[in-house]
Amino acid sequence: MRYLGVVFLAVVLPVHAAWLDEWEAAQNQAVLDWQAAASELAEQVQIACADREFLSAEQRQSVQPAWQHLVSQWGVITTQSPAVIDELGLGYRVAFWPDSRGIVGRQMQTHQQERAEGTYQSLQLAGHGIQAVDWLLAQPEPDCVLLLDWAEVYQGYLDQITEQLPLRLTPADRALTLATNDLYAQASRINQRLREVIPEADGRYRPFMGDVSETGQSLTLVKAALNDLARRIVEVTDGFPDDSQDRTADSLSSDVQQLADQLPEGWPMDDAEAAWDISTRIRAVNVAVETWLSDDVAARYSLLIGFNNQDGD
Repeated sequence: MRYLGVVFLAVVLPVHAAWLDEWEAAQNQAVLDWQAAASELAEQVQIACADREFLSAEQRQSVQPAWQHLVSQWGVITTQSPAVIDELGLGYRVAFWPDSRGIVGRQMQTHQQERAEGTYQSLQLAGHGIQAVDWLLAQPEPDCVLLLDWAEVYQGYLDQITEQLPLRLTPADRALTLATNDLYAQASRINQRLREVIPEADGRYRPFMGDVSETGQSLTLVKAALNDLARRIVEVTDGFPDDSQDRTADSLSSDVQQLADQLPEGWPMDDAEAAWDISTRIRAVNVAVETWLSDDVAARYSLLIGFNNQDGD
């Protein structure tokens, strides 16, 4: 099967070079959009925190659109290509990672106490990434010193990513198998953020991702990832040598998109059954995409799909 896949790609690649260029360009654009969103939030933080030590509720609200936009872009980039980013040691700076032990929250409380005692020096806050900003913006009066620290330092990380992240795939990697495995891994990564639903002391159930976003943006990230997945399901079929998968792809894309459109703004924290239902539905559509790719598409075109997915489900 492996060798048949290689032969198939050798024949198909020249024919679909233009399509692969477009797929590649879309990945590049996702990185650029994410960088632009991070820069925009940093700029809004600098404006809101000008000559202030703390943000009022109104000032905090003024940065919410930029914050939510960044979360959406993170939802795309961290499900498209987190493995590449993690290799640079930047994983914690670009993703909501499960934080059930509250490590970042406790660290942020420590830094807040250091500020009160006058012992705070430099947090290098970008090292905590999205979780730190999420924690700060959930406070009644976010600390501008810590927010500005993040805004100042983060641009340096963006520059580092621009220099090191391979925005162009090598010719040897420009193959249909890469695109289909991209898609498989994306569906898997979305589900990875729903690995379990954990009970709280009062009997309610909280999806794992809900532990991370203090500002209630967990589903914002998942919704953005689902929207992107729905689009890419259709796009990947443009690279297939026939139209045998078009109907299934359209159906799956529609299911994913419909679910994304139906997601509430936040987890129904007072309704364990509803929260579980949302988690189950998200997992089901992504498993359907994985199964289609690893079974139907792999068999039809003699591709190895899912074999290099290290993220798991």
